[in-house]
Amino acid sequence: MKSRTSNYLKTIYETSYAQRWTCNKQIATMLGVLPGSVTEAVNRLISQKLAIKNKGQIKLTKKGESVKNVV
Repeated sequence: MKSRTSNYLKTIYETSYAQRWTCNKQIATMLGVLPGSVTEAVNRLISQKLAIKNKGQIKLTKKGESVKNVV
């Protein structure tokens, strides 16, 4: 798995840990990237069934959490 994907998985996990959901802005701030970059990465994670998005809120799927633990 690419390290960039791994970074996004870990960041989504960390930023959504307390509230169970996170948003593009929080992820972008943590990674120091533009929100548009986060959107592209999250869409890739969604297509791989590693994350889900609901009304702008993002969290990892069970598959995403298990992959995050492996990398």
